Amino acid sequence: MITTPLYWSWKKEIPESVCDAIIEEGKKLELRDGVVGDEKRLDTKIRNSQIGWFSRNQWVAGIMRHYIEIANSQAWNFRLSFIQDPQFTIYNKGGFYGFHADSDLNKNDMRKLSCVISIAKPEDFEGGEFEFEDGTVPDIK
Repeated sequence: MITTPLYWSWKKEIPESVCDAIIEEGKKLELRDGVVGDEKRLDTKIRNSQIGWFSRNQWVAGIMRHYIEIANSQAWNFRLSFIQDPQFTIYNKGGFYGFHADSDLNKNDMRKLSCVISIAKPEDFEGGEFEFEDGTVPDIK
């Protein structure tokens, strides 16, 4: 299912002080190497990052939920039954996450929306462009 619009975005919506607080909270999480695919395997050709998870009851999740609900109501009106715990990701120098599907299209619990908040200062990194594939993402399993 590909719908229009493909994405919804805001620029500089979250104050820098809140971004700094999210980073501090994220650094308190138990971080591990990011994995790929259903079998949660480490594959540094696809992904090189550190990840941790905020609880969906934590204030950072509330910010994410706020933006998901606004975008959904303005653009798609999907019926959302569940919002996953937000992932906190650190990309060290040379880190990346290549093209990938955010859900398995063959499962009933398909992710309908993904939310990305870039909280790093643009002058602190190179790259980081967020790109979309046209729906023909190669199988990463």
